[in-house]
Amino acid sequence: MNQRLCMRLLSLLLALAAGFVMGRADPVIVVGIHRLAPDTDGQKVRVFVRGGGSVQGLNLNAQVADGGVAAGGQIAGPSVTAVDLITGTVFEGNAIGPDDPGSVPQLAMRTLTTASGTVVAEGLLATLTIDTTGFTSGVYRLALGATANGPTDFAGIPAAITDGWLVVGLRITSIEVEGDESILRFPTVASYTYQIESTGNAGLEPWAPLGDPVLGTGSLWTFRDPGAAGRRSRFYRVVLLDLE
Repeated sequence: MNQRLCMRLLSLLLALAAGFVMGRADPVIVVGIHRLAPDTDGQKVRVFVRGGGSVQGLNLNAQVADGGVAAGGQIAGPSVTAVDLITGTVFEGNAIGPDDPGSVPQLAMRTLTTASGTVVAEGLLATLTIDTTGFTSGVYRLALGATANGPTDFAGIPAAITDGWLVVGLRITSIEVEGDESILRFPTVASYTYQIESTGNAGLEPWAPLGDPVLGTGSLWTFRDPGAAGRRSRFYRVVLLDLE
């Protein structure tokens, strides 16, 4: 094998190795869907990071809806009342800070750096405390990427972020029996699609759609399940199809 071919093969191997390392160094944040109780403070939302790369700090931006009026937006939503970047996180035991450069109720900002060296971006990233006081039902974007203060990054290292959702008050609020049918009621948000699901044994049997999906109107929806009263057992839940 001639010298030129050997050098080309070596360059290719080095490039592949560099690409592998760079791929591992890109943190990935999937915010997820978080269901919250209505009109309740102190609710915890945990956000995780994966990818396993080495990082030396964090610039966190966590925004609810469009950030609200205080962040230049228009949509009122639940507020972020606290951010824990230390307890149980990838930075626990090796952090300076965090500092708050100027949070507003619907846009939490935090910065920190490692006390020494790097940490591995694999595990719990942050615990957000959310307050839904004054909000009985609704669906709100929870963004760490597309925020009014820019995307979350790891002290200059960008992250691949998939923003998520806060779903407030997604629950069946009442079940009544009338004759041989069960009557379910649940609050809806206009323009979102809901599906009632049922099972005969929660945890042991799969959930199955019951009836057709319904389009939310912003008011209480009534769903009737004929023949349900004659069944030995029947469990119900409501899901948002738009977010699944």
